[in-house]
Amino acid sequence: MSKLTTKCVFCGSTGVTKSHIWPDWLSKILPRVGTHSLQVAGEVHTFEPKTKRSSIKRKMRQGHTGVQKHRNTCGDCNGGWMSQIEQRAIVSATSLIQGRPCVLDSKAQKALAALFCLITIRAEFSELSTLVVPTSDRTWLKDHLEAPALWQIWINRYTGSEPESHWCRHYGLRLQSSPDDQIGSSECNTQTTTLVLGQLCVHAFSSTFFYRIQRLSRTNVQNLAA
Repeated sequence: MSKLTTKCVFCGSTGVTKSHIWPDWLSKILPRVGTHSLQVAGEVHTFEPKTKRSSIKRKMRQGHTGVQKHRNTCGDCNGGWMSQIEQRAIVSATSLIQGRPCVLDSKAQKALAALFCLITIRAEFSELSTLVVPTSDRTWLKDHLEAPALWQIWINRYTGSEPESHWCRHYGLRLQSSPDDQIGSSECNTQTTTLVLGQLCVHAFSSTFFYRIQRLSRTNVQNLAA
């Protein structure tokens, strides 16, 4: 992590406190068996870009992933709307984590998406050089208790090894339309995060670049139609 955050990343208030990446109630469902967690941050590209890019980093962090905390949110957010998001999803999430059958109506799906969005945002602050999620997305989550509309979140059943490890793989990357595209800086504009909680696997995707291209494409189509 490049530097400490002195203000809440959601509301901007001072007096930040430490916040768990994973909800505390997970420890009652899954045992914590790991003692270290590997964090990887680096570059992914399909051509040799001309923009500046960061080198691959690998960090071994002491302590189980489920107990890791970051000092970047205030007490009001932790005990307020964040707690509401966690509580709304706890019943459905518990069933999925334990591999029990459950029916996910639209309300349950929105509750789960909000929870996984929150965990993803918490996780990406483990490495500030790969931050992607814009302030507008964090504000939307706080104000509406729902994941932003352009986020893509998928769930599946996990049957691999070490399901109790609460493991997370977060990758921040920079997409660009061509090798000559030097708009902006070397900052990441796309993230993909995979979470495993017991028998539940979650994959979350968001991008500030991908949807900009989509909007430009729709605008061009509309101009041609006119």
